[in-house]
Amino acid sequence: MSLNPSTLESDWRLQSEPSWTRIPTEEPLSPGLRAGVREDLMKSWYFSIMDEYRRKLKASWFEESFFLSIKGSITQLESRLLAQLCNKLTSFYWMPSAKFDGSPLPLLPFGYIFNEWFRYHDNEPNIKFGNFFAHLVRVYHHGPTTVQGIIKAHKTLCNEAALLLERIDRGEAKEFLPNGGSPWCQPQNYNLKPTYRAIITIMDQYIDTGQEGDFTMFINLEEHSKNQTVLLVRTGDESHLSAPINFKALRANGLCLPLTRTDVPAASGDVVRVSLANAVKFVADLQQREDTTSPQPRALLETERKAQEWADELLKEADDKGIDNVSTT
Repeated sequence: MSLNPSTLESDWRLQSEPSWTRIPTEEPLSPGLRAGVREDLMKSWYFSIMDEYRRKLKASWFEESFFLSIKGSITQLESRLLAQLCNKLTSFYWMPSAKFDGSPLPLLPFGYIFNEWFRYHDNEPNIKFGNFFAHLVRVYHHGPTTVQGIIKAHKTLCNEAALLLERIDRGEAKEFLPNGGSPWCQPQNYNLKPTYRAIITIMDQYIDTGQEGDFTMFINLEEHSKNQTVLLVRTGDESHLSAPINFKALRANGLCLPLTRTDVPAASGDVVRVSLANAVKFVADLQQREDTTSPQPRALLETERKAQEWADELLKEADDKGIDNVSTT
């Protein structure tokens, strides 16, 4: 079917495409065009793995079979969920309240944390091996209700995770499956970060916008993150940190809010209430301090290498078949 100029002008699908996609491509490609195609292919590869990363993260926060739950006085870690704890800066304890009972799940907090995680890392965070700010732990009414109870549960989870990781390292636990079914890939890259052992985040007071169920309403995540508060809690296990955690700067800058809890002294040096926005920044800064002390290789370099390899492989296929005969080019 031939296309006349009026069709090109009126068809929004064609208008959204670059003009060079509508005519046969002259080959061999000029160096400039080849470089442009290679760059676009690398972006396409990055977007695809980023979408997969986002999808898995979202599932780990909103699908009950993928996140940890504490439903009683005994805390146990299911081995299939071990990977959820690995390579996270902290854990996000979602406490029940008289009004919500831990439901709805934290859609807005997750949305803000996800966006801020990318912004903090200039849109190039380490997305390999489940790296992220936090994983979700949902606490039910029959679970621990005090801060000390949550700390105790967290230490139990850390100890059980450490034992499982040691077994995997010795080759004794090959049956453990992360992410609900995928086999362990490079298990040496899964670990508990020092910050994960040392600090936890607790959401005990949920700010209801009244709009989460209304998909026609726009919710400003930035604004919500300033109104939603969480507790930052030192667990007492700071032996793997380069220096102790200190909340003095938060207090000096007027960022701490009333604790409004009966189980924690108002002047506690181990627990502070801050906005979600300030909590994310504080913990991310803490991890950055640790990375500065013990620099880690930039995961982005390997990501770039894989994107380049994928693009070069497709360009080679295009050289053999013709660039218009390879769907991705």
